[in-house]
Amino acid sequence: MKKTIMITALLIASLSCFAAGTITVSGSAEVSAAPDMASFSLTASFTETTTKEAMDRTSAMINEAINILESEYGLAEKDITTSYIGVSPEYTYEDGNRVQTGQSASQSLEITIKNLDDIGPIYGRLSELDGITLSSVSLSSTKMAEALKAARIGAVKDAREKADTYAGAAGVMIGSVERISDSSSSYVPMFRLEAAAAMDMAGNSGATYRAGDVTARAEVSITYNLE
Repeated sequence: MKKTIMITALLIASLSCFAAGTITVSGSAEVSAAPDMASFSLTASFTETTTKEAMDRTSAMINEAINILESEYGLAEKDITTSYIGVSPEYTYEDGNRVQTGQSASQSLEITIKNLDDIGPIYGRLSELDGITLSSVSLSSTKMAEALKAARIGAVKDAREKADTYAGAAGVMIGSVERISDSSSSYVPMFRLEAAAAMDMAGNSGATYRAGDVTARAEVSITYNLE
């Protein structure tokens, strides 16, 4: 009796799946775009006795960096934006007691460079400034939206080809789309900056780099009705 009930239950479940008349497949595609922009952040930080002294020194260094970017490399004002300004007290411990020793000030800039040939020279030039730290350089492309659109179209085509193959093997036809889910993404490589030890003819230090394409990847899952 138990065997009969179990077999009947499995048969009903199987018929329910078949009656649904759907097939779900996944598809993926990648499209690359050549990078045409790069960005990184610059931070100046100094600790002095008073807040004013720390902020004045930090602002002076930030202004020097801005002057270098604008006058030496021709960056526009819109390509240099302030992303952070902050101050905080500095402490040390003496005989178990916390003692304030000064004030720390920090200011950060976000820098966008549209001439990729300038990355090495700019990075090397700014790294020479006192109290300056630089983030890694990331790539981007103004063609990224187009690349992602093309990747999504390719992923849908890939899924449809799989669905046609499975349906043909099963002797059925693919019908309308019931559901689509998307998990697209993009991969933005970092510039690999080598040691900034090389000197150009003018005696300025620079940094060499290696860069890869910006890649858009689309992944979709599509459920089709069967006819």
